[in-house]
Amino acid sequence: MLASKHRWPLLAALALAACTKVDEAPQRLFVAPAVFDLGDGRAGFAERGYLFVPENRDKPQSATIGVHFMRFRSTAAQPATPIFLLAGGPGGSWIPGLTEGTAGIGAPAAGNFRVVLQILEDLRSAADVVVIDQRGAGLSMPQMDCPNHQQLVPNDSPYSREPVTASFQQFARDCKQAWVQRGRDLDGYHAVQLADDIDDLRRALGYQKISLLGGSFGSEWGFVTLRRHPQIIERVVFHGLEGINNTYDAPSEILKSFQAILAAAERDADVAPHVPKGGFLTSIERRIDELGAHPVTVPAKDPITGAPVQVAVGADELRQAWRPPASRVEVRNWPASLLSIVNGDLSAVAAQAAKTKLFNPRPTANHTAMGMAIDCGLSPSAARMTQLAQDPAIKLVGDLNLPYFAICSEWRAQNIHADWLETLRTDVPALFLHGTWDGSTPLSNATEIAGGFSNGHLVVVEGGTHGVFGDLYREQPETIRPLIRRFFAGEPIADAPERVVLAPVDFTPPIVKSNKE
Repeated sequence: MLASKHRWPLLAALALAACTKVDEAPQRLFVAPAVFDLGDGRAGFAERGYLFVPENRDKPQSATIGVHFMRFRSTAAQPATPIFLLAGGPGGSWIPGLTEGTAGIGAPAAGNFRVVLQILEDLRSAADVVVIDQRGAGLSMPQMDCPNHQQLVPNDSPYSREPVTASFQQFARDCKQAWVQRGRDLDGYHAVQLADDIDDLRRALGYQKISLLGGSFGSEWGFVTLRRHPQIIERVVFHGLEGINNTYDAPSEILKSFQAILAAAERDADVAPHVPKGGFLTSIERRIDELGAHPVTVPAKDPITGAPVQVAVGADELRQAWRPPASRVEVRNWPASLLSIVNGDLSAVAAQAAKTKLFNPRPTANHTAMGMAIDCGLSPSAARMTQLAQDPAIKLVGDLNLPYFAICSEWRAQNIHADWLETLRTDVPALFLHGTWDGSTPLSNATEIAGGFSNGHLVVVEGGTHGVFGDLYREQPETIRPLIRRFFAGEPIADAPERVVLAPVDFTPPIVKSNKE
């Protein structure tokens, strides 16, 4: 994190500007030098600042907000088109990962930081790198956390659709009202306005065209920018792809990712002897049916106070708890945890339910005013929403879209242009990276999107997760690093692989006896 002596002048300038209207803003672009920790006693140098923009460009007298950014100058003798780095979320930010350094953040985080530095090194070898925070999030101002925190359902009640829906709706109403009372125009927190922020920053920094790099929601933000400002985009790299029509998740496609991980686990020499008859999925489905008919109460600890609590565990608690971890590091323990569940140990399910039933005890990136506003302005087509509501895989993975349906019924954001929900067709050069183990944005997103890019190249990564970009940098740097350097430098990548296979995960051997049913 930037030291306070660098940070507070920016915040003070923004505080003054935020009290003015657009046409009265004293300074549209505020930039200051920045120093950040590279570890090992080394420092990196960059620029960081704020671009003052209208909160809602559709209203001439809109208030001003500050969009935070950092710029890292290229190390190339002749830099290529500048690269804008887009974070996921909505509400995510690349900037903490780029500026916090290795000191005091622990070995796993330090390892992540080294990967981030490698990514930055490769990007800077080609061009200037601009990291832009989303309006309402990161270090942009205002920061749109929801001030209200509540439980979805009491610990001693199993999940059921009606009270959970009502709780999400109440949460959305209370959060929206709180920010309206503070004078915020929530219609300004929309993906189209995010795309316009990119274009305004591009012009303010003096760039003619830019390239984009983003994953998850960052890719969706990129696709909206391609729709909104196609003339300014030189080339794109997207990973963990989420198209404009893919904000809501397809349970059947998500389940395919889970099945791919289970198939690998069931082939593992240490796990195979313990696999239940019919496979893990069959046994989990059986347990879901049992708990749906007869919920049980399991002791756990309150995740905030540590006090003992009794948690009701029914079908939906298990549907949430059996899903795999997001990272390849953590997924190695998944089969062992599933075997415990299959054999009747529901302690881990109860522990997770105690957390999820609290819903939002503290501010989170996923449930903020800006996040809900942006997601609800990216609702899928009516045909897709009907399809998702009837998806048969809901029985196994749960109704992944219930929060969207509930929150957006109250938020009532203006939706994205209907024709933008159709497949984007463009000749912009594109490199797509997507993992077969991605349990957040399924591979079907990438294959559908890639079909519209006449100059696009899709790399399917066997065993890659939602963090496939980091997976490749950690496990196959010899493949990804030269590819990224060449692509952003404008060189052809006709020889790029169509498929990359990551090394098998060494799954943790179960410590319980086999349960051959």
